[in-house]
Amino acid sequence: MKVSLGNAQVSCAKAAIHTFHIPSKFDSSMKLQMFRFLLPLMALSMLTFTACDESDDDIIIDDDVFEKITERDDLSMLEAALERVGLDNNLADENNDFTVFAPNNTAFNNYIAATPNVNSLDDISDNMLRALLLNHVIGEDLDAGDLLSAGTGYKTTLSTLTNSSDGLSMYIMVDGNDIRINDAADVVETDINSDNGTVHIVDAVIPRMNLAMAAMADGNFSILVDAVSVDSLDTDFLGTLTGTSPFTIFAPTNDAFVDLLDSNDDWDSLDDIPAATLDAVLRYHVVQGRVYADQLTAGMTINTLGGTLTVVDDNGSLALQDGAGNTVGFIANDVTTTNGVIHAIGMVLMPM
Repeated sequence: MKVSLGNAQVSCAKAAIHTFHIPSKFDSSMKLQMFRFLLPLMALSMLTFTACDESDDDIIIDDDVFEKITERDDLSMLEAALERVGLDNNLADENNDFTVFAPNNTAFNNYIAATPNVNSLDDISDNMLRALLLNHVIGEDLDAGDLLSAGTGYKTTLSTLTNSSDGLSMYIMVDGNDIRINDAADVVETDINSDNGTVHIVDAVIPRMNLAMAAMADGNFSILVDAVSVDSLDTDFLGTLTGTSPFTIFAPTNDAFVDLLDSNDDWDSLDDIPAATLDAVLRYHVVQGRVYADQLTAGMTINTLGGTLTVVDDNGSLALQDGAGNTVGFIANDVTTTNGVIHAIGMVLMPM
């Protein structure tokens, strides 16, 4: 095995040897005895000289995130896509940190096969492709240990809304050592590390979530999804959740719906709630337009599709007060999707 030394290491080695220079005034026999005595010390010095300070030129730099992608044959389609829209330079920026959930070639081919009017990535416009690719990138370095320790929850991607700097949310579901993204892609290989981030391989292209996809991805909203899917409702909630017009949803969790059912002895399931009542209650949780948490202030009113909510100060935290005078705080804020915002709450709001 050959060992290559940097300039600083060579200088340090020379200094170590020079330390044991034998003056010329000693005769040959004295020099020989002196050399035999100093030989072990010279060896020890050679082993420890690398502790000397190194210059910047001697520091080994790992590949950046994009270079790690180029080293993988199974990521060649991702590499070409990133280069086409100029994201190769972004991911090579060592002044920023990235986590990339990288779809392999099989994932891209499956995406192409399942997408109407798309026979190759060339059929996707540059703007759409760039937005889709950035939906796989988080602006911080998260290895598998970081993801597992954080547990199930949301992260903000670098994919932004049109004409906005608001990043779309990514739902990361952790189950034991398994990691699933947006209920669409499984992480199949982790921790391809670089000097400016980490690459994790996923088995599917990760979609940019709309309101419906976000609600279905998060298991805490499964009863809400069932509620808005009831056929007898007058309002087309699924159309709202999948449409292009932006809405804000104050989304009750499963526990909130269980509490609602428990509040009436005649209600054992959603089927027992009169359709008109369920429709009115659900409309009371929907606001036209995007309302973010930082826009809320105590005392303001919010006009929903089914009535008015009031924002109140609840022991130093903002909360919602419904028409019946009930107050509920927020469990999660600002889940940002392509067509709206979700705020998780722990109670079903009642219009009156």
